[in-house]
Amino acid sequence: MWCLQPEKKKDELLKLIYVHQKAEVSFRVGNYENLTDEKVTTLNKAMNLFLRAEDVVGGVPQLIKDGKIDITWEQEKSSKSFVETRHPRTAVAKLKDGKFLMITVDGRTESSGGIGLQDLAEYLLGLGATDAMNLDGGGSTTMFVGGQVVNHPSDKEGERKVSDAILVTPRKVQKPARQ
Repeated sequence: MWCLQPEKKKDELLKLIYVHQKAEVSFRVGNYENLTDEKVTTLNKAMNLFLRAEDVVGGVPQLIKDGKIDITWEQEKSSKSFVETRHPRTAVAKLKDGKFLMITVDGRTESSGGIGLQDLAEYLLGLGATDAMNLDGGGSTTMFVGGQVVNHPSDKEGERKVSDAILVTPRKVQKPARQ
């Protein structure tokens, strides 16, 4: 899980890219003085994983790893208040049975106060999560199913434009080849 911060503003970048367009990715490390051999090795491993990825979505922090709560907010340069404050949240998890879970928690309204990340991790663990990650939340927390928004986004205007999403579509059933 890595956060890449472009030098150009997001709106400028979005005008330059299109769905299914191939893009060149480059990395730049800003502070070379503190770059140890261990950090170089870690960066090389991360770059190799990133370059092999077919799809990438942003989120921070990790919530669960290998069946244990492991909220990595410090390593991922997030803040303690972000973790502890109750906000609308969006998260994904891999369950013990191999299924993929997507969850939204409404917040900032009279009917829902949101959730802190420790409580969210505990809830996901109770559902059988073995690995989980918090995604973009707050006013961006929106779940769209069957052509309808099925939660209550916290922005007064309702559904917000977002830069990334996870889409789940039906698989085309492949017929076995005739012999």
